[in-house]
Amino acid sequence: MLIPPFIVITALQLAGPQDADVSQIPPWQDIPANVQSVKPEGVPFPPPVGPSLERNPAANIPGTPPVMPPEMRTTSPALSPSVLSAPSPESSVPAVFGVTGGNSAADMVHQPFAAPPFSSFSLFPPEREEIFGKTIVYEDRIEIRSAAVKEDYAPVIGSQITGTIIAMQTPKCDRSGRVMMASDGKPVMIDIRHGTLVFKDQIICQLDDRPQQAQKAYTESKLAIAKREAEKTIEVEYADAGSKVQNALYNISLRANERIANAVANAELIYQYLQCVQALLQVQKAQYDLDTKKIELDMHQQELNVAETEVKLRQIRSPINGMVVKIATEAGSVVREGEPIMKIVQLDKLKVVGKVECLKVDQRMIDKKHVTIKATYPGGHVEEFEGFVRFASPMIESGRTFEIEVEVTNRRDGDFWLLGPGKFVDLTIPL
Repeated sequence: MLIPPFIVITALQLAGPQDADVSQIPPWQDIPANVQSVKPEGVPFPPPVGPSLERNPAANIPGTPPVMPPEMRTTSPALSPSVLSAPSPESSVPAVFGVTGGNSAADMVHQPFAAPPFSSFSLFPPEREEIFGKTIVYEDRIEIRSAAVKEDYAPVIGSQITGTIIAMQTPKCDRSGRVMMASDGKPVMIDIRHGTLVFKDQIICQLDDRPQQAQKAYTESKLAIAKREAEKTIEVEYADAGSKVQNALYNISLRANERIANAVANAELIYQYLQCVQALLQVQKAQYDLDTKKIELDMHQQELNVAETEVKLRQIRSPINGMVVKIATEAGSVVREGEPIMKIVQLDKLKVVGKVECLKVDQRMIDKKHVTIKATYPGGHVEEFEGFVRFASPMIESGRTFEIEVEVTNRRDGDFWLLGPGKFVDLTIPL
């Protein structure tokens, strides 16, 4: 088969130095021992990076050079086999492994080349900062990048009893939490939806409470009657007056017998004495009945408290100031005891969770410290918030870090909160 001339010419043009005969290059064992290692001037060598940097023998191409810092890759001259040498037995200088040898697989070996002592270069940038993932430790402060904002308190609101939801509404309030009233004096009610802002102790869900309201009204009537009975002291006063009359009659009879012997028969005196005793017992009985009525008044008051509790159990209120983020049911549904109804997230107080490297900082250095929180928004706008480290975990994790929690006070811009769970912020903690 004839080969076109232009193909032969192109193949010759593509041939390069790699096609030269390198069989005459001796292996590294035959290099004289007095050959000195050469280090490029003004360029520090990187620290040891491992014992093996192999190349692919089948590819018949030079192997991958040792990993070097970015600032050295643009200024370091290329290393050739002439600057590599065999390890010197009496040398204690750390070595970084390179590659030398011929093009054959048998000639490819790992050769160390001399490097300066490890202390001749610094691991840290000029400002003496130590970077550990997302944590930067300075001499006077710590900066934590991309710390996560999380909800500090996000209760799932549920029902404590079984009942039917008749309304999922809440009174409309202004920004200060004051309830807005209609012209008839009743509060303005709005439907609960995703994103509805609620305040602490506001009604957010109403269960059917008609039987409980009737029981409450009945108990209130019983309490009113018991209150009147407990306040009625006329029976005690009447018995006390009768006792005084009997005592007066008995005393008159005794004085009459003192002036005139047997003016009043002994039988009559005994009868009058017993009348005095009976009148005294009547006073005690009236006082006892009055005390019993007071106890009954307290009992009816407790019954009213139970009735009011039954009514309140059907008025589900918000335990915090927050925003409704999830609704699990709707009006007209029957909920059972413990079944969730909605979830509310507290937004005026949030927490930021970050991790701190424990090699240079321990928990005692940052616990309860003031923290500056910086949040970046679209367009590069930055907002600062204030907080403090309320918890520094005593547990050291596998990455030699410990977790901290920072409490941050959120603020609003109009109807929107500036911080929210899921956002990432930067923390600055002074040392």
